[in-house]
Amino acid sequence: EIYTSIDTLSLHDALPILLSDLASRGTRYEVASAQQESDVEAPAFTGSPLSGTAGAAEDVRLTDRDVILLRNDSGIPIEGRGGGHYTAQFRVQLGDVTFPFVRGYAWADIAVGSTTIRFITTHLESHSAKLARAQADELLNGPGANPDLSTVIVCDCNSNPDSPAARTPLPIGSGGAYRLLTKDDGFADLWLHQPGRADPGSTATLDELVNDKTPDFGRRIDLVLARPAPPVEITASRAELTGNELQDRDPATGL
Repeated sequence: EIYTSIDTLSLHDALPILLSDLASRGTRYEVASAQQESDVEAPAFTGSPLSGTAGAAEDVRLTDRDVILLRNDSGIPIEGRGGGHYTAQFRVQLGDVTFPFVRGYAWADIAVGSTTIRFITTHLESHSAKLARAQADELLNGPGANPDLSTVIVCDCNSNPDSPAARTPLPIGSGGAYRLLTKDDGFADLWLHQPGRADPGSTATLDELVNDKTPDFGRRIDLVLARPAPPVEITASRAELTGNELQDRDPATGL
């Protein structure tokens, strides 16, 4: 993501920051595929303009991207790459204008030995389980449609595997998208397939300040899914959850 604040002329682009930090640790990555999603901008301020207490006004802009990184020394060739947007979109009505929040996916075909694997990353809608399921359906009918191509999907799916199966309307974060991917279309949930699994693997949710005093992850919505095309096999030898311990927090900000 790219965040800008116009009045202070500040710009924070997460991608070069991440690549630079990785390089400083001796591990260099390249961008295998990148897809720009929503680009939204709005005024921000403290207080309320309705009560005359608005202050610290600034113009804030967010540019969202889905990105796949490949380690430089991996020796894995990229055979193809691409991305796209979902037609199912969360829309906000402001006056007479409708603003869509665009989400999508990036993919890269990589050669592992004589096998081609399609690697897809996506971030499904967080404000509507119905839209998240519709976007998962578009993914399965788009870059994830070929059952003869071994495919891995990593996603912030915003879909809880432990959510009850039949609820209408679907509550935010329900398991509709997860069940479509894993049960209807046959993608294996690799967290469940790792040997000796004990940790529930929860990755959400913290409060909006992301500075909770104790870890409070209660839902597993960040997933690694795989559908190998025979005779290929994709197995999970090890899995690890990061950022879930208090010692992982930044000492300066508490984030």
